[in-house]
Amino acid sequence: MVALIWAPVGGWAAMGLPLCFAPSGDLLCISAAAVGDGGSPVRDGGSPVGMGGGGDTLCLVSFCQSFTWDNPIVLPTTTHDDNLVLPAVLDQDGDPVKIGKEYIIETPIIEGGSVYLDNIGGHKCPNGALLHIPSLGLTGDGTPVKFILNDDLVLREMYAIHIMFSVRTSSCTSCVNQTVWKVGDEKDFLVTGGTVGNENTFFKIMKLEMEALPDLKNVYKLLYCPPQLVCKDVNGGFDNGYPRLQVIEDDPFPFVFVKAKDV
Repeated sequence: MVALIWAPVGGWAAMGLPLCFAPSGDLLCISAAAVGDGGSPVRDGGSPVGMGGGGDTLCLVSFCQSFTWDNPIVLPTTTHDDNLVLPAVLDQDGDPVKIGKEYIIETPIIEGGSVYLDNIGGHKCPNGALLHIPSLGLTGDGTPVKFILNDDLVLREMYAIHIMFSVRTSSCTSCVNQTVWKVGDEKDFLVTGGTVGNENTFFKIMKLEMEALPDLKNVYKLLYCPPQLVCKDVNGGFDNGYPRLQVIEDDPFPFVFVKAKDV
């Protein structure tokens, strides 16, 4: 069974909002009534569903029986062995992803939402890595990213890399240098403000085979891989009405890479 949704824990389920399965058993959906006029999930009283207050949480859930992946612990992270060539990460055109080039990170499910940069909490610089969810009315353009690596031109699976939003202009010039991904202190959400060269901001990319959806090609999962620790998957969850990327153990979410169009 394939069922990947932004699924309720607490709030929506307790309110009795309808969840339904298609007759085939392949699709799990949420009633559109659960989305407010502004595109954010709401309670009966009209306030956004978040992680504060009553503790209602909306989490991104994947029924991973439909996915297969290898244990990242057993794979090498470099190509120093002359006999070893790790597979290149491919974009949606089937081309190798190039280091330093701009790409949009999208998900091939939930109608193809894209990852974007936004300001959460009124900070000086935009600081949050979020995901558009068209099925919930949360739409918009993705923010281009670049993959940073010192010693190769092509991104390969399980390379330790930095990921940064590629921001061309900003009202605050210092913000342009504050776009490297890292994991924040609160609930393991992804935020910006990381540093290139800092091993605590390393991510890796690994092929994700979606057996139940064989027509999807070049699908990958993102991993957060700090030194001396087991890698964790990048998935997502809602926080105060924002659909944010979040590090979760053993719960991968599918992503694809699309060349960013020249602006």
